[in-house]
Amino acid sequence: MTKCKGCLKDALQAAVSDYEAPKGYFSKLSKLVSFRTESQLPERTPILYEYVSNAIGPLFEELGYSLEVFENLIKGFGPIILAERNEGASLTVLGYGHGDVIHGQESQWDNNRNPWKLSFEGDKVYGRETAGSNMTEVIQYDLKIPIVWLPLSYAGCSQHAPNEHIIKPLMREGIRTVTEIYWNLGEENNSREVILTS
Repeated sequence: MTKCKGCLKDALQAAVSDYEAPKGYFSKLSKLVSFRTESQLPERTPILYEYVSNAIGPLFEELGYSLEVFENLIKGFGPIILAERNEGASLTVLGYGHGDVIHGQESQWDNNRNPWKLSFEGDKVYGRETAGSNMTEVIQYDLKIPIVWLPLSYAGCSQHAPNEHIIKPLMREGIRTVTEIYWNLGEENNSREVILTS
């Protein structure tokens, strides 16, 4: 775990270091991508519960959220998780996570890619939900910051479709941007603490 307090430059360096570390960002993203969270397939419902219990839930708890998991009132659909964090201030923080909204479509991915496993090809990283909420949830966890969602993907990323991917340099810059936004939300003297786990 790396702690950096006192200057934005150090916080940005720590964020980028974790992104590039072997057990950093992509290792954590790989775990989230591996869950076959196809919410419209009834046989995947147990996996959605596992995703909430063993993936998303722990990420939110480490950020200081209290969690409640609810049965979905619509029969055949996965659980609903409510994550709440009260900092005793006027700022409201919302966290969210979801199971995928479409099938994995394994047969439609190019180059024998597996949608449930990260595939690195040049500057692109392929896998289900790499361009969606999974990347935001990993950033929340890594930086220990309560962001809701920032659009860190791009128009051609095939989000929620076969060959979904992100571009590594874009993600690296996105992590720097998120770090800077969070830093600037701090006190007047910008003494915000950023903690990274790797």
